[in-house]
Amino acid sequence: MLPHNFLLSLQSRRAEAEPFFTAMKPTFAPILLILAAALSMLWPTSCTPSAEHTRLNHIESIVDDHPDSALSLLAAIDTTALRSKDDRALYAMLSNLAVFKSFSDSLDEDALNRAAYYFIDDNDYSRASRTLYLLGNFHMSHNRPGSAAISLTRGLELASQNKDYFNRGLCAFSLYELFNKSYDTNRQIAFARQASEDFRLAGKPDWEQYALIYFSGAYIKIDKTDSAMHILQASRRIVSACPCCSFSLLLLVSKSLV
Repeated sequence: MLPHNFLLSLQSRRAEAEPFFTAMKPTFAPILLILAAALSMLWPTSCTPSAEHTRLNHIESIVDDHPDSALSLLAAIDTTALRSKDDRALYAMLSNLAVFKSFSDSLDEDALNRAAYYFIDDNDYSRASRTLYLLGNFHMSHNRPGSAAISLTRGLELASQNKDYFNRGLCAFSLYELFNKSYDTNRQIAFARQASEDFRLAGKPDWEQYALIYFSGAYIKIDKTDSAMHILQASRRIVSACPCCSFSLLLLVSKSLV
């Protein structure tokens, strides 16, 4: 049992402190109101996608098939309204991708590097892979084979982690083109084979046929025409999925690669 004097001392201290707590109670009400108002102001901006973000997502969905339309939509975006790092990185990637797919090599290397670093840090491996694919092609166009190989190989690895077969196929096909310039036929064959398989897995028959053309052409360059013909014959299974191509066209183009 606690001593009687000790209990009296506690009661005395509580009585002394009571006016202080009584005086403090009213001050909490305005503080809580201020906090509630601040949270209500922050809530819409943090949880609701901006109009620019919605536009960028739409542009991303059409840029591969309609780069000209994507360029027009990108030109209408107010870049000063891009609030988040994600939006700015996505804008940088998409604007360069639309330019690249419009058969121009005037890409912004600095913007692509910033976007690639952001997407990698954010574990957005699909967008990081596509950005590195663009960087690799930029380096190839500026005669930097070493930098191109690094960017494209890294892009291929990131796409593999995310099982993004389309972007992995793009990086593999660009690596085929890179080694075509150095006359490394063995690596050409390896990357062309990987690209065609990745495009098949991605459900991209047009891209698969495109890769098969160069896959067979790599064999023709080393006089392995039987292997080349085997690849072209195997491509017949996807002709119906891509009516713009035909077996005879594949053979004709392959012979022109010699």
